[in-house]
Amino acid sequence: MTSAAPKPAHLNTLDGLRGIAAVSVMAFHWNIEAGSTWFQHSRLAVDLFFLMSGFVLAYAYDDRLKAGLPFWAFFVPRLIRLYPMILIGIGFGAAWFTLDWLITGEKTFTAPQFVMYLVMNLFMIPIVTWDQDIAMFPLNLVLWSLFFELLAYAVYGLLFAKAKTRWLFPVIIAGAAGVTGWLVFNFGHSPTAPADLSFLKQGFLADLSRISLSFFLGVLICRELPRLNSFPSIPVVFLPLICLLIFVQPAGAFNWWTCLFVILIVFPSILLSAVRENIGGHYGAVSKFLGDISYPLYVTHLPVMWAMRAVLHTLFPGLPIIWLGVVILPGCVLVAYFLLRFYDLPVRRFLSQKLKPLSLKVRVPAE
Repeated sequence: MTSAAPKPAHLNTLDGLRGIAAVSVMAFHWNIEAGSTWFQHSRLAVDLFFLMSGFVLAYAYDDRLKAGLPFWAFFVPRLIRLYPMILIGIGFGAAWFTLDWLITGEKTFTAPQFVMYLVMNLFMIPIVTWDQDIAMFPLNLVLWSLFFELLAYAVYGLLFAKAKTRWLFPVIIAGAAGVTGWLVFNFGHSPTAPADLSFLKQGFLADLSRISLSFFLGVLICRELPRLNSFPSIPVVFLPLICLLIFVQPAGAFNWWTCLFVILIVFPSILLSAVRENIGGHYGAVSKFLGDISYPLYVTHLPVMWAMRAVLHTLFPGLPIIWLGVVILPGCVLVAYFLLRFYDLPVRRFLSQKLKPLSLKVRVPAE
């Protein structure tokens, strides 16, 4: 009898997809700044992030947690992975609002509000209202997804890692119901939610539904991978193109049920195809680069984008918006790469070394 082939330590095809998703989210926010409707469906890139995150976490930790790995030996490395860039993202956001006040003289927040939001953001405490009329993390809007990532990590590590797979289904089904409401009110023909259902359009429960569906669907796919391997695979070369084709669509291109189909069928199919084949050569190098910068880019692009636009607009007030984008978008990527090389990797290595005595060593990729 031949033994099963060992699992690859790293699924590098997913790296490129993470990078494309991060770049698409950046393009979505820039198009809002530029008054364009393109890349409006890049909002779904976050659901792809959640799906891949659930899969990768189960792929790396399911067996180890079931074998007795302590929860903190699982969770602390997750904090080390995310928190250094979270702190930079908050710092950049705080710096931007200070810069905006110095340039325009207008205060977005009062001083007490600013201090309160800064403290809450540093501890990843969201601002929660029924219809979420204010951002959960005002100093850096994208931190909402990282809050839910951390929440999903904790719930997975404490409850679902050792639970039978069937217990994933109630969470996934409840998440799908909430996501359907979110899609109806954000991508439907009548996006105005009734007052008593406004929590489904945006806010804590809508975002909780998104992480519940996609993250735990990723865990489910990982656990059922041997059975799902019989499904036909999409050639790896087409996966980035499919993602870009979805994300680049302007507002109104997809209705709510098309978006639901993308989340429930297309993204899982992309994930299944991506994990079956690791890519090498030049494509592998590009994929690695995109994966490396994806997280720093995602966390920092908004304050960097706002600050660069304000400075460029002050220096060159007549510069067309398209030329601003030519400078700003690559600038965001360069800042992300700089932070990766000279901040994120060194800090994570330092923290990993400090935690060696606790047997919490984290493997950080070489620069």
